[in-house]
Amino acid sequence: MKTIIKLIPIFFILLFMPISANANDYFKNFGLVSGWNVEPIVCVIDPPKEQKHNIIKAVTFWQKVFDTIDLQGYDYNVFVLEEDVDDCSVIIRFVTEAEVRARAGTSLALTLCSESPTLYFALGKHAIVTRESSRMCYVYVNAYWAEGSTNPIIVHEMGHVFGIGHRAIDQQGGFAYLIETKDIMYKQLIPFAMVTEESVDALQYFYGYNGFNGLVNRDIYKIPHIE
Repeated sequence: MKTIIKLIPIFFILLFMPISANANDYFKNFGLVSGWNVEPIVCVIDPPKEQKHNIIKAVTFWQKVFDTIDLQGYDYNVFVLEEDVDDCSVIIRFVTEAEVRARAGTSLALTLCSESPTLYFALGKHAIVTRESSRMCYVYVNAYWAEGSTNPIIVHEMGHVFGIGHRAIDQQGGFAYLIETKDIMYKQLIPFAMVTEESVDALQYFYGYNGFNGLVNRDIYKIPHIE
């Protein structure tokens, strides 16, 4: 009983402490060197019929955000096709868990990004993104991932396609377990994750606020700290 009484004050201190105290979050470039200098043409190849509607919503989600905040210069086009065509600069394919595991060594998969067929950057989870000189990006998504998880995975991977790395926490004031972010670009899958203002700011930072006209900044984007 005495132990419980001693723990009660600690519980209330933790309960009412601000969850974002002293956090300095940042985004890395996802390993792109030149970035996009044209509007990406995103081709979704033969999506699972039962998920098709939600998949398209996920692929176009960033565009909806850009339109909502009237962000100019970051448009991209999305097409649903039965097979790959040469005009596609981003290919999204849905594969089995075995195919993902063969590439990534895990059922969660990983993300690889490169500007040449043999050079790869940044590690991630949930899907595979490869980048080639002749075709900007390939995205392979586990079609049989947990129910309801495919959509945020696709939104997350589209952020990587544009060049946004994972949102990370540099310093947490000694209370790491209190820090929480709902950013879709966070490394781990989080319920109710979203494209945040900070994610969009990172994208604009990398492209110099000029839209898809090539990367200007390739270093870390540090989110301005608010006390």
